Amino acid sequence: MDVQQNEILLVVGMKGSGKTTLARAIFAAHPRAAVLDSRRQFGGAPIASGQTAADWLWPRRDKGDFSVIVRPTGGPDEADFWSCWGEEGFMRDCLLVVDEIDRYIGPSSGRPELEHVIHYGRHDRVSLVATARRPANVGPLIRSQADCIASFAMRETVDLEALASRLPAAELPTLGVGDYIISEPCGLIELGGKPCLSGARRKRRRAGSAPTSSESGDTAGELPGDDDG
Repeated sequence: MDVQQNEILLVVGMKGSGKTTLARAIFAAHPRAAVLDSRRQFGGAPIASGQTAADWLWPRRDKGDFSVIVRPTGGPDEADFWSCWGEEGFMRDCLLVVDEIDRYIGPSSGRPELEHVIHYGRHDRVSLVATARRPANVGPLIRSQADCIASFAMRETVDLEALASRLPAAELPTLGVGDYIISEPCGLIELGGKPCLSGARRKRRRAGSAPTSSESGDTAGELPGDDDG
């Protein structure tokens, strides 16, 4: 699945459902991408010890391909990384992936740099992919501002309620490992007695599978998800 310039994609699902597999695939395919890898789920070497994220990213702020993994420690290194993206940040024309975004934004508040990306990242042509196990815990800001929400299996009532305005919540508990449904922001309508998203990219596929001619329908591909997220 491609993430378009300026697009926000929220990927949610229970542990082991396949959401990190999808996020890793998007990260790997993007020519200019940085990931905040809180659970060490993304392969590759992080920024070398002794070099800050800002020092590493500055020469690549608006041109040149790059792929970088930042593993947060909760200290100055993490704050240094966020300084690249806030209101005073310098990153342009790139993709930011935040694994387990509920570590950084909740129902009532979040990191100001991340909130800036959600509200105004499009002005800097920054796309955002965020993962979360519990959509109810990330709060309404990113759920409302996300251009797309991709949901893997969900069973908790509070999480289904948090997604009900954007996705056919009744279907989410039935999804198998690696299956997901994705929508764009538009209202739910009834079509043939079945919940449907008018004008949406509504898919039921397996994470890691290539798009097929049936992508806009309800059929699934056959490649399994293989992560623990």
